[in-house]
Amino acid sequence: MRKAISPALLAVIVALLLAVDVGCSRSRRPELPKTYPVTGIVSFDSKPLPGATVMFNPAAGGGHGAIAVTDPTGRYKLTTFAPADGVVPGDYKVAITKTVIGGTEPDTPASVAPDPKNVLPAKYADDSTSGFKAIVEATPDNTFDFALSK
Repeated sequence: MRKAISPALLAVIVALLLAVDVGCSRSRRPELPKTYPVTGIVSFDSKPLPGATVMFNPAAGGGHGAIAVTDPTGRYKLTTFAPADGVVPGDYKVAITKTVIGGTEPDTPASVAPDPKNVLPAKYADDSTSGFKAIVEATPDNTFDFALSK
């Protein structure tokens, strides 16, 4: 019996594959919209949150979303078309997840490992319930910090 991949993990995989595809084929798509750097820090209960996935989704739908994974200090740099290239200006709703994959024992085979699990409160995984929004402007300094709590 195969276990399904969580929607959050699937979204991350698809976004990364699209970013790689678009980044590698930039010469075929010279008319991409201009992006601007977007950075920030994600914290959970006042502590930096490493390994969290930050997703900026266009508030009006359509358009181009952006994604990043926080570093060990909770910092992120968003990617739309190429690594850390930034975001197309506009209004965004934000979702944040932190997915843990695998068993608790180092030698647990993948066939018996538990499903990937978001370890943050569920409200943050949905951009309509997270409470986080961002307006990205056509400037080199777009900084958005997100403070999560239990």
